[in-house]
Amino acid sequence: MKNNIPNIITASRIPLAAIFVALFMDGRELQALIVLAFAGFTDLLDGFVARRLNLVSDTGKLLDPLSDKILAVSVLAALTIKGYVPLWVAAALAFKELLMIMLSSRLYAKNVVVQANMWGKLATFLIYVAVFSLFINKSVGTAVLYIALGASLVALIQYVLKYAKCFADRTE
Repeated sequence: MKNNIPNIITASRIPLAAIFVALFMDGRELQALIVLAFAGFTDLLDGFVARRLNLVSDTGKLLDPLSDKILAVSVLAALTIKGYVPLWVAAALAFKELLMIMLSSRLYAKNVVVQANMWGKLATFLIYVAVFSLFINKSVGTAVLYIALGASLVALIQYVLKYAKCFADRTE
């Protein structure tokens, strides 16, 4: 891993996911939400720092969406276990994220580095909004979560369409 400040910030979201889950499952929802807010802040900060200091790297392009996926799936799993999120929504989002990781890995093996697209970034943002909204108004939070699911599916379709030629290329 290319160790630079933005990549370290990005990688911090992985342990933050575990901390969120531990706090949330222990019933310390407010503390868990504070950790999630901090994780969301790191998602904004890493890209800003990378661009500002000219430290954009292929490692960062790969690690950023992976960290987002680990965080999102962890949060959704905890919320599902506690009854905040329908199982089918969490399963659909988790399946989409797992598929994205597998497809990205295949492309990475072909020296193609994929970075998040606008729909993926929107979906991630909407998942954060949905999670916080679930604690204020469950109906609103659930509606935002459905919109996030739609944006996630659009991101997946955009991704497959953009890289279809690479997937079809049999040269390894």
